[in-house]
Amino acid sequence: MKRLLLLVLTAVLLCGCTPTQPQAPEAAGECTLTFLTIGKGDAFLLTTPEQTHYLVDTGKAQDYPQIARLLRQKGVDHLEGIFLSHGHKDHAGCLEALMKAFPTDRVYISARDAVSYTEILPREIVPAQGGELVELTGGEVLNLEGVTAEIWIPNTVDPQNANNNSVVMRLTHGDCAFLMMGDAELEEEAALMASDFPLQADVLKLGHHGEDDATSPAFLDRVKPSIGLITGNEAENPESIEPKITAALTQRSIRAYYSEGDSLDLCSDGRSLTVTAVPDAPLPQTLNLSFAQVDRAEQAVTLQNDGDTPAALEGCTLISQRGDEIYHFPADAVLDAGETLTVVCQDSAKPGDLIWTQDSVWKKQGDTALLYDKNMNLLAVDEAER
Repeated sequence: MKRLLLLVLTAVLLCGCTPTQPQAPEAAGECTLTFLTIGKGDAFLLTTPEQTHYLVDTGKAQDYPQIARLLRQKGVDHLEGIFLSHGHKDHAGCLEALMKAFPTDRVYISARDAVSYTEILPREIVPAQGGELVELTGGEVLNLEGVTAEIWIPNTVDPQNANNNSVVMRLTHGDCAFLMMGDAELEEEAALMASDFPLQADVLKLGHHGEDDATSPAFLDRVKPSIGLITGNEAENPESIEPKITAALTQRSIRAYYSEGDSLDLCSDGRSLTVTAVPDAPLPQTLNLSFAQVDRAEQAVTLQNDGDTPAALEGCTLISQRGDEIYHFPADAVLDAGETLTVVCQDSAKPGDLIWTQDSVWKKQGDTALLYDKNMNLLAVDEAER
């Protein structure tokens, strides 16, 4: 059942963003927060008035093709920053893959959160990819090229529930505000309401995917949003379609948008917001590649250039779907017309032209091989036995 209340897939005008206290200065230009509808998982792209770009969370590893394609579609080839609310896979799983494909200046994380970063390790990933790691302590006010980002972090670390260590971010552009709650649950909400952090926002990204352990009526009454963003949907995460939360949003005339269908652009001119769908648009496909062989036993994949000109492989990705592993081809990789090239894992006994520095990526069953070009056009698919 479709719950994404686009109403009309053309622009929806929401007049009169409520002024913040104190009155925000008049904003120049426009900023856009893009809600990437990746199912259960958070990924938002902030485009500032100066056309710089930030991600707020990076989604799951398997979301990489969708996220990267949207970035390419919007002409993004570099990120000024990535803000991670916390280290769970559905919020930070794509960090390394995105940094490899989109050079990133800075990655922002909580300095206090030692609980959620157990499998994804930004303190290792970020410097390895040439970025600066910025550890936030709360209270920071950052100028993101015409958008102000205010940061709140709980004073007390919750060792049992990592969701309650989420970084909260309030983005303001003129009179328009967006409150991003990560996976914060009721306990963190209560601490936030007890602080002096400004809560009013026109757009609320609900905590913990809209489930019933977050977003209390009292919290909604403090924030007073006109739009609620829920990073889940009925098919993938039924708990996101929570009747109690839905009723609370409806009673307050808050438009709810769920994570399904087209991604959404929420555009601010500093006085009002428009919401528009972002349909997938064709992107140029210039390569003609295929799988000559996928040898899962020997952990080797051979590509063939079926075109009549050399193929520059920079920006192409090879994906092992079952384990969500991603191989990024190096900048100097070129495959001549009619020729083949073999990518082998580092523990393979088979000789190869390029080394995937992981052991035993390919599973013998149920592991589809996918090959994408720079624009995330799907070039080749090889199905494994089921």
